[in-house]
Amino acid sequence: MEFWQNIVGTDIFKYSAAALMALIPVFVWIYVWFKKNQQESKHIFFVFFLGTLTVLPILGLQLLWMYHPELDVYGYINASVTNPLIWFTVTYMLAGVLEELAKGSIIYWLGFSSIQIKTINNCIKYNLLVGLGFAFSENILYFYSGIRGGDFLNLFGVFMFRGMFTVCAHMIFSSIVGYFYGLAKFSDPIVKQEKWQGREHKLVRWYAHLKGTDPRRLLPKIKWWTGVLIAMIMHGAYNLSLISGYIW
Repeated sequence: MEFWQNIVGTDIFKYSAAALMALIPVFVWIYVWFKKNQQESKHIFFVFFLGTLTVLPILGLQLLWMYHPELDVYGYINASVTNPLIWFTVTYMLAGVLEELAKGSIIYWLGFSSIQIKTINNCIKYNLLVGLGFAFSENILYFYSGIRGGDFLNLFGVFMFRGMFTVCAHMIFSSIVGYFYGLAKFSDPIVKQEKWQGREHKLVRWYAHLKGTDPRRLLPKIKWWTGVLIAMIMHGAYNLSLISGYIW
């Protein structure tokens, strides 16, 4: 009995339990989204795995700031911003910015990998997986903290909320980036179709003329950054609403 108590008390056991808890919403969402795409299972799990790694740049930044506080952006915000509302807004918007940049980089890399992205729908689904992978890794840290604290009633609440809402939120933000990445990747045929329909991106054409570049080369960049910016704003607003108590 003492042997099992010693095992249960180890960090390895707690992290393993947290990982198993975090896997439950993963299996549910993969089944919901990809049950009809079993032929892509190899790509599905590979992209999900890449998504789980997107927490590493965030953790790396935190480690860097720990050893080099002069580079700590949050420390600078704490020292220079005195208004609580501005502090909350800037802090939680920044968290959304960093996380969406980390997740958004995966779909950008996939466009140059051996995984063939043939449609905008592919872009959305693959980036859903990236968001799911990020949420999985993040949930392990949250669930581990709850298990270590020993408050299992609170842990159940955290599990239910993060399993249903936070995971879904990460997938939504990532799918927005995926959609706009798809528009960027397939912008040339889209532009040709819109031109045939008599529609024109006048602002893009004007800015391209100002920069002295081809509008067809500029439009993909604008589409890409539009998606990332929308996801950042939505993510920051989500974080801010939670910390402000506007959960629902």
